[in-house]
Amino acid sequence: MTQPPIAIVDSTGKLIGVGPGTTDITAAYNGLVATQAVEVIGVPPLPTALIHRYTLNDGTANDSIGTNNGTFYDASGQSSISAIQVNLAGLSGDYVDPGADLITTNALASGAFSLEAWCTISPVNGSWARIFDFGAINGLAGGNYIFLTSNNGLNSGSARLAVSDVSPGYNNETGFSFNNLLGQTHAHVVAVFNPTPGRQFLGLYLNGTLIASVPTGNKVDRVH
Repeated sequence: MTQPPIAIVDSTGKLIGVGPGTTDITAAYNGLVATQAVEVIGVPPLPTALIHRYTLNDGTANDSIGTNNGTFYDASGQSSISAIQVNLAGLSGDYVDPGADLITTNALASGAFSLEAWCTISPVNGSWARIFDFGAINGLAGGNYIFLTSNNGLNSGSARLAVSDVSPGYNNETGFSFNNLLGQTHAHVVAVFNPTPGRQFLGLYLNGTLIASVPTGNKVDRVH
Protein backbone atom coordinates (compact mmCIF):
# COMPACT_ATOMS: atom_id res chain seq x y z
CA MET A 1 0.00 0.00 0.00
CA THR A 2 1.46 3.36 -1.04
CA GLN A 3 1.93 5.80 1.84
CA PRO A 4 0.95 9.44 1.33
CA PRO A 5 3.95 11.73 0.72
CA ILE A 6 5.43 13.68 3.61
CA ALA A 7 7.64 16.03 1.58
CA ILE A 8 8.36 16.78 -2.05
CA VAL A 9 11.10 18.62 -3.92
CA ASP A 10 9.80 21.01 -6.56
CA SER A 11 11.40 21.93 -9.89
CA THR A 12 13.52 24.65 -8.27
CA GLY A 13 14.97 22.30 -5.66
CA LYS A 14 12.81 23.63 -2.83
CA LEU A 15 11.74 21.14 -0.17
CA ILE A 16 8.02 21.41 0.62
CA GLY A 17 6.22 19.61 3.44
CA VAL A 18 2.87 18.13 2.39
CA GLY A 19 1.94 15.90 5.33
CA PRO A 20 2.95 15.14 8.92
CA GLY A 21 5.68 12.59 9.62
CA THR A 22 9.38 11.82 9.11
CA THR A 23 11.09 10.96 5.83
CA ASP A 24 14.58 10.79 4.34
CA ILE A 25 15.73 13.33 1.77
CA THR A 26 18.66 12.30 -0.43
CA ALA A 27 20.73 14.75 -2.47
CA ALA A 28 23.38 13.89 -5.03
CA TYR A 29 25.96 16.21 -6.61
CA ASN A 30 29.17 15.43 -8.52
CA GLY A 31 29.25 11.85 -7.26
CA LEU A 32 28.59 12.85 -3.67
CA VAL A 33 25.45 11.56 -1.98
CA ALA A 34 23.98 12.69 1.33
CA THR A 35 20.82 11.63 3.14
CA GLN A 36 19.09 13.65 5.84
CA ALA A 37 16.01 12.76 7.88
CA VAL A 38 13.45 15.57 8.03
CA GLU A 39 10.28 15.86 10.09
CA VAL A 40 7.15 17.70 9.01
CA ILE A 41 5.26 18.64 12.16
CA GLY A 42 2.25 20.34 10.59
CA VAL A 43 0.17 20.00 7.47
CA PRO A 44 0.14 23.10 5.25
CA PRO A 45 -3.30 24.74 5.13
CA LEU A 46 -5.52 23.74 2.26
CA PRO A 47 -6.48 26.51 -0.15
CA THR A 48 -9.82 28.10 0.64
CA ALA A 49 -12.62 28.13 -1.90
CA LEU A 50 -16.10 29.58 -2.13
CA ILE A 51 -18.34 26.55 -2.73
CA HIS A 52 -21.85 27.99 -2.35
CA ARG A 53 -23.21 31.47 -2.92
CA TYR A 54 -26.77 32.73 -2.72
CA THR A 55 -26.84 36.18 -4.32
CA LEU A 56 -30.65 36.50 -4.37
CA ASN A 57 -30.30 38.88 -7.29
CA ASP A 58 -32.74 37.07 -9.57
CA GLY A 59 -35.59 36.75 -7.09
CA THR A 60 -34.68 33.15 -6.23
CA ALA A 61 -32.51 31.36 -3.67
CA ASN A 62 -30.45 29.61 -6.35
CA ASP A 63 -26.81 28.69 -5.73
CA SER A 64 -24.76 30.77 -8.18
CA ILE A 65 -21.56 28.74 -7.66
CA GLY A 66 -22.55 25.23 -6.61
CA THR A 67 -25.56 23.07 -7.39
CA ASN A 68 -27.48 23.34 -4.11
CA ASN A 69 -30.30 25.64 -5.12
CA GLY A 70 -32.26 26.87 -2.14
CA THR A 71 -36.00 26.74 -1.61
CA PHE A 72 -37.88 29.78 -0.32
CA TYR A 73 -40.78 29.13 2.05
CA ASP A 74 -43.36 31.83 2.69
CA ALA A 75 -46.02 30.19 4.85
CA SER A 76 -47.28 33.55 6.11
CA GLY A 77 -47.54 35.13 2.67
CA GLN A 78 -45.78 38.20 4.10
CA SER A 79 -42.15 37.44 3.21
CA SER A 80 -40.33 37.81 -0.10
CA ILE A 81 -37.07 37.70 -2.03
CA SER A 82 -36.56 41.14 -3.57
CA ALA A 83 -33.99 43.95 -3.73
CA ILE A 84 -31.21 41.31 -3.51
CA GLN A 85 -32.30 40.09 -0.09
CA VAL A 86 -34.63 37.77 1.73
CA ASN A 87 -37.23 39.83 3.56
CA LEU A 88 -38.62 37.76 6.42
CA ALA A 89 -41.70 38.76 8.39
CA GLY A 90 -40.40 36.90 11.44
CA LEU A 91 -43.23 34.37 11.38
CA SER A 92 -43.06 30.59 11.66
CA GLY A 93 -42.69 28.87 8.30
CA ASP A 94 -40.88 31.73 6.56
CA TYR A 95 -37.28 30.82 5.69
CA VAL A 96 -34.84 29.70 3.01
CA ASP A 97 -33.71 26.08 2.91
CA PRO A 98 -30.39 25.91 0.98
CA GLY A 99 -30.56 22.12 0.75
CA ALA A 100 -29.19 19.08 2.55
CA ASP A 101 -25.62 18.02 3.29
CA LEU A 102 -23.90 21.33 2.55
CA ILE A 103 -21.70 21.03 5.64
CA THR A 104 -20.42 17.46 6.01
CA THR A 105 -17.08 15.66 6.04
CA ASN A 106 -17.82 14.56 2.46
CA ALA A 107 -18.41 18.13 1.29
CA LEU A 108 -15.42 19.76 3.04
CA ALA A 109 -11.80 18.81 2.48
CA SER A 110 -10.45 19.91 5.87
CA GLY A 111 -13.54 20.00 8.11
CA ALA A 112 -13.24 23.78 8.38
CA PHE A 113 -15.74 26.24 6.93
CA SER A 114 -17.07 29.77 7.20
CA LEU A 115 -20.60 31.13 6.79
CA GLU A 116 -20.96 34.71 5.60
CA ALA A 117 -24.02 36.93 5.33
CA TRP A 118 -25.17 40.51 5.20
CA CYS A 119 -28.25 41.14 7.29
CA THR A 120 -30.50 43.81 8.75
CA ILE A 121 -32.19 42.88 12.03
CA SER A 122 -35.41 44.49 13.16
CA PRO A 123 -35.27 46.03 16.66
CA VAL A 124 -38.53 44.15 17.30
CA ASN A 125 -37.56 40.51 17.03
CA GLY A 126 -38.76 37.21 18.49
CA SER A 127 -36.56 35.17 20.80
CA TRP A 128 -34.11 32.71 19.22
CA ALA A 129 -34.85 33.93 15.67
CA ARG A 130 -32.06 32.55 13.50
CA ILE A 131 -29.80 34.32 11.03
CA PHE A 132 -28.75 30.83 9.97
CA ASP A 133 -29.27 27.33 11.35
CA PHE A 134 -27.79 24.19 9.79
CA GLY A 135 -28.48 20.84 11.41
CA ALA A 136 -30.98 18.06 11.95
CA ILE A 137 -34.20 17.75 13.94
CA ASN A 138 -34.58 15.34 16.84
CA GLY A 139 -38.18 15.54 17.98
CA LEU A 140 -38.65 19.11 19.19
CA ALA A 141 -34.88 19.66 19.55
CA GLY A 142 -32.04 20.19 17.10
CA GLY A 143 -28.92 18.09 16.72
CA ASN A 144 -25.60 18.13 14.85
CA TYR A 145 -25.92 21.83 14.23
CA ILE A 146 -24.37 25.25 13.94
CA PHE A 147 -26.56 28.31 14.40
CA LEU A 148 -26.41 32.06 14.85
CA THR A 149 -29.29 33.83 16.56
CA SER A 150 -29.61 37.61 16.70
CA ASN A 151 -31.13 37.50 20.21
CA ASN A 152 -32.27 34.88 22.71
CA GLY A 153 -34.97 36.99 24.31
CA LEU A 154 -38.09 38.69 22.97
CA ASN A 155 -36.86 42.10 21.71
CA SER A 156 -33.86 41.79 24.05
CA GLY A 157 -31.33 39.26 25.31
CA SER A 158 -28.03 38.22 23.75
CA ALA A 159 -26.93 36.96 20.37
CA ARG A 160 -25.39 33.50 20.30
CA LEU A 161 -23.21 31.37 18.00
CA ALA A 162 -23.11 27.67 18.87
CA VAL A 163 -22.17 24.30 17.42
CA SER A 164 -22.92 20.74 18.50
CA ASP A 165 -22.06 17.33 17.07
CA VAL A 166 -24.56 15.26 19.05
CA SER A 167 -28.33 14.89 19.01
CA PRO A 168 -30.09 16.43 20.87
CA GLY A 169 -27.49 19.16 20.48
CA TYR A 170 -27.92 20.79 23.88
CA ASN A 171 -26.24 17.76 25.47
CA ASN A 172 -22.84 18.86 24.16
CA GLU A 173 -22.92 22.40 22.80
CA THR A 174 -19.95 24.70 22.34
CA GLY A 175 -20.49 28.40 21.73
CA PHE A 176 -20.66 31.89 23.16
CA SER A 177 -23.10 34.76 23.64
CA PHE A 178 -22.52 38.45 22.93
CA ASN A 179 -24.44 41.71 22.60
CA ASN A 180 -27.64 41.18 20.61
CA LEU A 181 -27.82 42.29 16.99
CA LEU A 182 -31.22 43.98 17.21
CA GLY A 183 -31.43 47.10 15.06
CA GLN A 184 -28.24 46.29 13.11
CA THR A 185 -28.41 47.56 9.52
CA HIS A 186 -26.46 45.91 6.67
CA ALA A 187 -24.37 44.03 9.21
CA HIS A 188 -21.65 41.78 7.77
CA VAL A 189 -21.35 38.58 9.82
CA VAL A 190 -18.84 35.77 9.29
CA ALA A 191 -18.90 32.64 11.44
CA VAL A 192 -15.74 30.51 11.29
CA PHE A 193 -15.51 26.88 12.41
CA ASN A 194 -12.13 25.16 12.24
CA PRO A 195 -11.85 21.88 14.17
CA THR A 196 -8.34 20.93 13.03
CA PRO A 197 -6.07 20.06 15.98
CA GLY A 198 -3.72 22.95 15.37
CA ARG A 199 -6.51 25.54 15.30
CA GLN A 200 -9.62 24.54 17.30
CA PHE A 201 -11.41 27.82 16.55
CA LEU A 202 -15.05 28.89 16.61
CA GLY A 203 -15.44 32.63 16.15
CA LEU A 204 -17.68 35.37 14.85
CA TYR A 205 -16.65 38.50 12.96
CA LEU A 206 -19.03 41.46 12.84
CA ASN A 207 -18.23 44.13 10.23
CA GLY A 208 -14.64 42.89 10.07
CA THR A 209 -14.04 42.78 13.85
CA LEU A 210 -13.67 39.56 15.82
CA ILE A 211 -16.46 39.71 18.40
CA ALA A 212 -15.61 36.55 20.32
CA SER A 213 -14.14 33.08 19.90
CA VAL A 214 -13.79 29.80 21.78
CA PRO A 215 -12.05 26.47 21.13
CA THR A 216 -14.27 24.07 19.21
CA GLY A 217 -14.09 21.46 21.98
CA ASN A 218 -13.08 18.73 19.50
CA LYS A 219 -16.37 19.12 17.66
CA VAL A 220 -16.48 17.70 14.14
CA ASP A 221 -18.47 18.86 11.13
CA ARG A 222 -21.48 16.57 11.30
CA VAL A 223 -23.99 19.33 10.67
CA HIS A 224 -26.40 19.11 7.76
